[in-house]
Amino acid sequence: MAAEDAQQPAQNPPPAGGSPPPAQPTAPQPEAGETTEHLVQNTEEPPPPGLLKQPNLKKWLIIGAAVILAAFLVVTGIQAYLSSQSQKQVEAPSTMEEPPAPPAPPALPTSPDTEAGASGVPNGTAETANWKTYTNKLWDYSIKYPSDQLVACSPTDEEGLILWVSPFVCPVGGHDILYEIAVTGRKEGEYKQYKNPVSTKEVIVGGVNSTQNDYKYDNMDGPLEAFGGSTEILVPVDGGIIQITLLGNTTEKKNRFDQILSTFEFTQ
Repeated sequence: MAAEDAQQPAQNPPPAGGSPPPAQPTAPQPEAGETTEHLVQNTEEPPPPGLLKQPNLKKWLIIGAAVILAAFLVVTGIQAYLSSQSQKQVEAPSTMEEPPAPPAPPALPTSPDTEAGASGVPNGTAETANWKTYTNKLWDYSIKYPSDQLVACSPTDEEGLILWVSPFVCPVGGHDILYEIAVTGRKEGEYKQYKNPVSTKEVIVGGVNSTQNDYKYDNMDGPLEAFGGSTEILVPVDGGIIQITLLGNTTEKKNRFDQILSTFEFTQ
């Protein structure tokens, strides 16, 4: 016993007047059949429950971000390509040359049938070919008019040709003074100018130099005011004049009047 006591190390006595030192933790002692390495492994604490899933979550986040970035780059590249192509098309100069302008048609020869009439509109014979022809043997002239648009009431050589707008019923025993067009022969001294014209110019009718007088009507002219104005052509002939009058001053009336004038011709 004395020998065993001598082998045990002497324990430090507690300091005088103080509390005993705290007990030091002792490492677990291996049980029978266990090794020290096994005990060390068991002392490691297990990781938190969500810690093992973090690598997988980070992996999918990285993959998703990569896919979004790749899609953005593809869309941006396509837009840049299309924009550059459209800009090239705008900036590229056109290589197509415009075709040369066709040559101007040759001027038609001037004749009584193609001269400008009272309204300045050229007169032709295409539209007047099928018109009705009136011939006056007293004054030796003929003139055409569209019988589907104008009505002549029993014209005579003395009275001449007086036309009303169709439809019109010719009165019995007289004539309506508000006609459309009148072609009347006047002997020397019979023609009277009842109103001063607002304009006068020279025109050619039937190959003869004639005079055109334009009149304007107002409230002093009674029922003629409704026409607004009139045009009068004076064609000189032996022993008098042929007076051709249009009541009205609209463009449509003047154009038709010019076409009728273009058909006037002397028969002898």
